[in-house]
Amino acid sequence: MNVNDIKESVENYAQERSKLYMHRAKHTYPSDETELGYYLAGILDGDGSISKEENQPCITFCFHIKDTLLAYKLQEFIKCGSIHSYPSNKNSLVLVITNRNGLIKICHLVHNKLRIQRKVDRLNNLITLLNLSLTPTVIDTTSFLTNHYLAF
Repeated sequence: MNVNDIKESVENYAQERSKLYMHRAKHTYPSDETELGYYLAGILDGDGSISKEENQPCITFCFHIKDTLLAYKLQEFIKCGSIHSYPSNKNSLVLVITNRNGLIKICHLVHNKLRIQRKVDRLNNLITLLNLSLTPTVIDTTSFLTNHYLAF
């Protein structure tokens, strides 16, 4: 095998390899509030909660410790909330939102974007409790490939 054969073999390999990756989805970050809403809905459905303790509504988003920067970015975007780590699990932290304005902002962002019935029911209860003029939210059935629901 001479040098030209090796070059041709390498070029063929590179061309074939690039074909394998042409269908791979490229990672994109949410660029507007609709995409951010799907992203937050995915986190909320996955490892978040909507609750009411002692008449105080609360939304929590759980993160792995490697995603600490993301938790702080979301806190900055929402303009409220507190971030805590769990003594029992040093690899996780939680963003807790109890401020009325923050709760309203999250309700608007994830409205009609949740996919788990229990979370939809709790969001509807929160919408009623906050006396928002939103229609009751329903389960989202759009394709995962068209939004940022599974982006994290």
